[in-house]
Amino acid sequence: MRNLPTVAIGLGLLLAAILLDQRTAEDRKVQKRAPDWAPSSWPPSTGPPPPEWWPTGTVGEYAGRQYALLTLRATLWIWEIDYETGALYKYTRYSGVTHRNVLVGPGVNIGSENDPDPADPWVTNRQTIYNIRDDGRRVDIAQFVSAYGNTFDGVGVGLQAPTWTPVSRPYRPFPVQPPMPFPGQRPVPDPLPLPAQPAPPIPAPMAPPRVAPGVPVPLPVPAQVPTVAPRPLPRPVPRPAPRSMPRPLPIPVPSRTLLPNGMPAPALPAPTAMTAPWQEVPWPGGPVIGSPAQRPPATPEGIANELGRLESKLAALGGRPGLDLEPLAELIRSLLPGPAEYTFPAGRYLMYPVCEFDNNGEPLRPREAPWPAGKGELKELRLRLDALAELLQAHKFTRQPVCPLPRSLPPAGQAVTVTFEQEEIN
Repeated sequence: MRNLPTVAIGLGLLLAAILLDQRTAEDRKVQKRAPDWAPSSWPPSTGPPPPEWWPTGTVGEYAGRQYALLTLRATLWIWEIDYETGALYKYTRYSGVTHRNVLVGPGVNIGSENDPDPADPWVTNRQTIYNIRDDGRRVDIAQFVSAYGNTFDGVGVGLQAPTWTPVSRPYRPFPVQPPMPFPGQRPVPDPLPLPAQPAPPIPAPMAPPRVAPGVPVPLPVPAQVPTVAPRPLPRPVPRPAPRSMPRPLPIPVPSRTLLPNGMPAPALPAPTAMTAPWQEVPWPGGPVIGSPAQRPPATPEGIANELGRLESKLAALGGRPGLDLEPLAELIRSLLPGPAEYTFPAGRYLMYPVCEFDNNGEPLRPREAPWPAGKGELKELRLRLDALAELLQAHKFTRQPVCPLPRSLPPAGQAVTVTFEQEEIN
């Protein structure tokens, strides 16, 4: 029974080693492989959709070259304000065909170009429909100019093969990026096995204590609390009060005088160095000029001699020619590099007409106000002001932006029949 604690400790350590070894063995088991998944972003994007103006229809082939009849459609609208409510609303002014049966070729390669920031401040956007022929030359077909609140959108292009072409085929579709093939399953690597961990060593049991045979081990005697009579509390002995420490006196500064309160007196300013009457200091910190031998004697003859000497110096200084600064400044100016002469190129101001068209419905050429090249900033400013004045004068002869649609647009409405009758007056 005496060795029971030692045996219990040894059995506990042995059980802990067995459990730890079993848990380590379970952790080294390989987990089940995770399922194989495809990328979460599949299928990938196939590119942007075709634009609204991309041509649809057929083109014809004649003598090995392509031809087509082109039809353009667009919508013209304007923003208007409701003066009662202050709200803006979109008002459609025209929607339909703008150009019909326009022959393009040889070679059909329709394209569109947008200019969102044209040079004209009143124009907000300019969309040009063009065709590139077989020889690579670009031919502009039509322009849709959004200006003065009128805006074009919804531009569409249609193609139709002419009747005199023996072969007809559809126009090429909008190039779309082909879809990528499915990449398949991604390989999932097997988990790496955990490194083998050695089992902790089992501690050896402690040897039981040896007891000499025949000699009984004395048991400890339980401690007994002796009964003691209470002692009287000691009387407090009066102690002398602590002596107060003397106040330390300020340490005197040897080179400074102390005030009555023991503090050092403020330092006096350093005395100013005095110069002898016969000496002169030309600038602060400079050498001293003069000596007792150079001063004039304090007699009327000595004073008269010194005054005459000073007058001679002044006369000599006044008789010398003065310094001419103008040739010196001209010499310095010749050594410095001169500024580059300001030159400006020729230019022009353009004013595009909005309500003036030719017989084909195309806008007329813009008014020009040019100025020539020259030299000088003020001259350039004068020429630009003259060009602006000329442009304002030309603006008075142009039609204001309250105009009907171009003549190339077909009339809209229904056909009516009008009958006229003549009445004779007797």
